[in-house]
Amino acid sequence: MPNLKGLLPNRPSEILQMIKRTLKIFLSVLITYLCIELVCIAFMHFKFRASPRPSFTWHWKYAQYDFPFAEINPIWGMWHYPGHRVEEKSCFKVDYYCNSYGARDVEREQKTDSNRVVVLGDSFMEGYGIQAADRLSNQLEKLTGTPVLNFACGYFTPTQELLVYENLAKKFSHNKIIIGILPFNDLNEDDSSFHEQDGFIHYRPFLEGNFPNYQLIYREDSISKSTFNKSGYEAIQNRPAARWRRFLKANTYWYNLYHYIRAIHARPAQPRSYSGYFDFTKPELEKLNYILGRLKQAAGQREIYVLTLPVKQDFARTKDGNSPLRQRMQLICENLGIHYIDLLYEMNKTNHNPDSLFLECDGHWNQNANKLAAQIIVPLLSKQ
Repeated sequence: MPNLKGLLPNRPSEILQMIKRTLKIFLSVLITYLCIELVCIAFMHFKFRASPRPSFTWHWKYAQYDFPFAEINPIWGMWHYPGHRVEEKSCFKVDYYCNSYGARDVEREQKTDSNRVVVLGDSFMEGYGIQAADRLSNQLEKLTGTPVLNFACGYFTPTQELLVYENLAKKFSHNKIIIGILPFNDLNEDDSSFHEQDGFIHYRPFLEGNFPNYQLIYREDSISKSTFNKSGYEAIQNRPAARWRRFLKANTYWYNLYHYIRAIHARPAQPRSYSGYFDFTKPELEKLNYILGRLKQAAGQREIYVLTLPVKQDFARTKDGNSPLRQRMQLICENLGIHYIDLLYEMNKTNHNPDSLFLECDGHWNQNANKLAAQIIVPLLSKQ
């Protein structure tokens, strides 16, 4: 056994001094850490208000699913688990109720008065980040007195919107259809060359080919291979490295701010100035033309209203609301015999502060934008 004499303090005074030095180091580290946390809190409050905050709740075994939608439908992929959940970010806390059919809507009978409206679209039409009562479909129902059935879902593409209409929404009696197209990502992400950079295995349908000959393909050959669902997400979140990340995210401000700033400065899939109203391609528009044509065929004699929905970049690229996409969409819809409403053009006429239309911590429309869109659409619906 080695002789430790001389290596350890042998006097009470030396032991006391060692304890004091250790305490000083500990206090210095603690104070430094607290200062870093306070600085991060200040940055979150004044500059990075959209940054997520720690929840101060952490579980070794993670059994919660953090998304309001999942890849669970074998035909169109992304859909909702029926039931109730809460979606929360720094600027909103929203109740999500999805009915027994998996739509974010109240329960609806399939066969009833045919004077109803079916709504299709992605997270903007679904009303992500706002209460159901404040979103466009509910505003339309309130203003017109006509039931409006919402079959929109986050992450949807026009291909998925077509499939959900052909295989589900069409079964519900209705005489009008409103489909919202988000040029910002609906055009370029509705292509098999697009891949989500989120670490999940995705099951997603695509129409592949050239106009007018397309065939339906899927990213994976079975919905069971997707990990963007409750079981897949739980497995990912309970890996050792993920547990540490969850711990830091739940209990520290610096980690949340670091990841938020990192996401801001990450290289985007497209230029930050990208606008689908101006930067679309011919193949993208041809595919949308085909999808709208199939929707018209499936709808029969029902009236169809196509909306194009703007994001902040779209407002920044135009002075009067006009765009090349508006001109092309007018021709496509006229040829198909369907109605077209460009909300970039219409909103630009009445609102000169686009920032007032979007959530503070997210790029989605807020209740102001949904209310304005409803006020624009109702008179056009009654005219046409």
